[in-house]
Amino acid sequence: MDNKRKSVKQKNTSISKQRTNQNYRYRNSKNTTRTSRNPSNHPNSSSIAHKKSKTVRSSNKEKNNQFTIMVTSWILRVSLCILFYFGTTVIVKDLSASAYNFSYQIFGNVSMDKANGKEIKFKVSEKDSLKDIAKKLEKKKIIENSQSFYIRGTLSTNEDRKIIPGTYKLSSTNNYDEILDILTNNDTIG
Repeated sequence: MDNKRKSVKQKNTSISKQRTNQNYRYRNSKNTTRTSRNPSNHPNSSSIAHKKSKTVRSSNKEKNNQFTIMVTSWILRVSLCILFYFGTTVIVKDLSASAYNFSYQIFGNVSMDKANGKEIKFKVSEKDSLKDIAKKLEKKKIIENSQSFYIRGTLSTNEDRKIIPGTYKLSSTNNYDEILDILTNNDTIG
């Protein structure tokens, strides 16, 4: 029996040694992880902490810079869009007003003066084209715009209704139709 006891005792001793070794390895592995995680146990702990704080500060600065750039670019984009749409609106408004005024001069009853206009003697020669007549009338302040008068005259005159050379009495109160009627009906004054 003694032999049996000895062998059981040896087995128990070897098992306990194995357990002790395992526990020792386990504890050591815990300690090494603890020391590696805890910078104060590390021999260069102050330099590591300093590097970490520098890294954290630099990453915060980078994040702040990225955020600032993002916000600034968004503000610039929105501002440029507003300027573009505002500028486009102003241009379209001005072009529309100009187109309306020009169209009204062509198709409406436009005269330079509403009342007490000036009267002039206006001479049309055989060489004068409708464009030349329109420019002369604009210079003498009988019409507002030579181009609109030219277009109106081109639409109003044809083979049957031509401008007849002669001297005419025109007023700045006459509208385009009245001036064209005078110039095409041979209402000369001499």
